[in-house]
Amino acid sequence: MPSPISLASPLPPISSNVGALSIRIALCAEATDAAPHGHLLAEIFDCLALPSVRVLDLVLNHGLAWPHAAFLRVSTRSSFSEHLISLDISQVVLAEHELLECLQELPSLLLTISNHLPPAVATWGPSGMKTPS
Repeated sequence: MPSPISLASPLPPISSNVGALSIRIALCAEATDAAPHGHLLAEIFDCLALPSVRVLDLVLNHGLAWPHAAFLRVSTRSSFSEHLISLDISQVVLAEHELLECLQELPSLLLTISNHLPPAVATWGPSGMKTPS
C-alpha cells in the first residue's frame, strides 16, 4: 500500500470572496488505491473560508471518500446555509446519512448527484427531489 500523500505543511487559512469555486482532485493513472489520498480534500476544506460562494463544484476521481466532517466545518465557517445555492459533486463516495445532513444544513441548495449515467440521477432543491423525465 502506498504511503499517504500529505500536503508538505498545513495550508494557511484562505478567505476568498469568489462566487463560484471548482475543485477537481484527479489521481494519476498509476494510483490503484485511492484510500491513502482521501484526506486531501479535507485538508483543503479545513483551510478555506468562502463567505460569498454561491456555486461549488467538486469532482474527485477514483472514488475518493467524501470528507463529511471537513465539509460541515467549511460550511459553518463560510455560512453556506445563507448563500450556497448549487453544490455539484461528482465521483464521490457519499453515504446516505451524509447526503441527508448536507441537505438539512443547506436549505437553499440545488444539489445534483451524478454517476455518469445520462441524464443526472436526481436533482435536489428547496422543493424536494426531481427525477429526470
